Amino acid sequence: MGSGSSKACEAGAETVLAAMVAWAASSSNPSIRGELQSLNAGMLKTDSESIVKKLAQTLATGPGKNKTSKGKSNEKATGKQSKGTKSEKKTQGSGTGDQASKEGRKKSECAPDESSDTSDMYTIRSLSYHFKKRMTRIVRLAAMGQFVSEQTSVFRQELLIGGRSQFQDRSSHISGYHAAHVVRVKIDRLNEQSDYFTMLKNFLGHTHLVERYANVWHGVGGKIDRIQSGFIRELNEINFQVSLTLQVQDILERMKAAFLTVFLNAIFSEELNEEQLNDLTDVVETLQEISIYDMFMKGKTWYEGKYLELNYCSDSDTDSE
Repeated sequence: MGSGSSKACEAGAETVLAAMVAWAASSSNPSIRGELQSLNAGMLKTDSESIVKKLAQTLATGPGKNKTSKGKSNEKATGKQSKGTKSEKKTQGSGTGDQASKEGRKKSECAPDESSDTSDMYTIRSLSYHFKKRMTRIVRLAAMGQFVSEQTSVFRQELLIGGRSQFQDRSSHISGYHAAHVVRVKIDRLNEQSDYFTMLKNFLGHTHLVERYANVWHGVGGKIDRIQSGFIRELNEINFQVSLTLQVQDILERMKAAFLTVFLNAIFSEELNEEQLNDLTDVVETLQEISIYDMFMKGKTWYEGKYLELNYCSDSDTDSE
């Protein structure tokens, strides 16, 4: 393709993206799959970055804000689990996700996903399920941090900080799959003999089995790691004793937009096969559907029920989460 054709192709991609931004902002029930997949992954150049960010911001604050995330996301997770369990050959391969000993991580207890129909350590999670949990569970972690800080007098900003995972509940023994952390944040100042430390350790050590390409440091997984570490300080400022405020809404909208930007950039700029393109498009649709209110309530609901049950192991999508 000549340089003139390349410029025309790039301009066409930008035009389509600009139209998508306007469409997403006005649509009451957006489904962006066809629009995303109609773009060639190599069409966009670096100067289209601002358009991608604008699209991510629109999707983060747009039509999905009044929608709940349960129905469609649960169906996807369940469907993908069925597909994944088909791959549960329990292959005792090289275990490409077995990084615990190399990075000095300590073993944590397995925190089962209560929304799963199995506690099998070989259950493979869909990427839409995994990254949905990566976006919502860190909000719940912030609520847990507020509770622990109140009980221990350890300042929240000194309790949970960004950085490499210290704990891991399992390793992958399935070739091509990683045991991927759901939340990548560190515990800083807290007595290791405390029950609260054990609660946080098991929560932060929790992993999902996902395809390797979605967890490597230089890919989407690593980018999400850095987003979580980058936002934990702001999340530590959220007061879950009160209702959602405009300040908190702004924090969560920016974090959601950052998540969406990672996957939109991957779709538009990386060489993906058809299955990977489908997977990441599923992720964008799933994240877009989660409202800012629902994200906030992931933390507030846990915080308000803290004295009844410290349900820190659950990955459930139920109202009691």
